[in-house]
Amino acid sequence: MALDFTLPPDLKDLLDRVHAYVVEDVLPAEGDVADPTDLLTSWHVVERLRDRARERGIYTPHLPEEWGGLGVGTLGMALISQEVGVSGLASLGLNAMAPATPRPAKPSRADLDRKDLGVRTIGSFAGVSTGSSRSEERGSRTSRPSW
Repeated sequence: MALDFTLPPDLKDLLDRVHAYVVEDVLPAEGDVADPTDLLTSWHVVERLRDRARERGIYTPHLPEEWGGLGVGTLGMALISQEVGVSGLASLGLNAMAPATPRPAKPSRADLDRKDLGVRTIGSFAGVSTGSSRSEERGSRTSRPSW
């Protein structure tokens, strides 16, 4: 049996609308940010993008419908996150930022186990290193994301 990767029509339509939002609203708005290192000085740009997202019917896609969101679920949010990943303003405009996971001051046993598997947890994402702790013992270095 072959896997079917066809997107449901309603999700495809939503992704098309998110893409149009990014291209037509978000990317042009990047030039309106006075200081990219201090977005709060240009928060009016984010508010304008949120207004546009509401008008387009794509605001807070991750929230359940009974809370005013779109209730798109995990697959939908993964694909939306992919679309908005081209600009830091896009997820802010949708009000659908990935949650940040604070790092513990002292690694837990689970963190040490993940290291043994060659997996590094970075913020709310997991990145797989190119080697394991055994390769580090041999003098090989694992790669780390530049960000």
